[in-house]
Amino acid sequence: ACFAVDGTLRGIVPPGLREADGREAIVARFRLWTEDIHDYEVVESDVARFADVLRLRWAVQGVDPELGLNAYEQTAYAEVRDDEIVHMRLACSGHRPL
Repeated sequence: ACFAVDGTLRGIVPPGLREADGREAIVARFRLWTEDIHDYEVVESDVARFADVLRLRWAVQGVDPELGLNAYEQTAYAEVRDDEIVHMRLACSGHRPL
């Protein structure tokens, strides 16, 4: 619900660029990244204004069926209009073993 209906996501994640256009596609992308993680938990997060965008950062840990206990961190820059994210640029650390 935080993304605009016509919002965009551009992400650099291992193994490369991922793009999603529209709220439903963005939701599907985030689900793809998280749906197989058991005991999914956000362990850190913060938000700060940077120039005309919001910088969002979160760290997640959980159990991946193939990787075991691991964590990853994502940092995103979000352009917000009318209380909705219209554009998000995101970078991910990739899964890191714990």
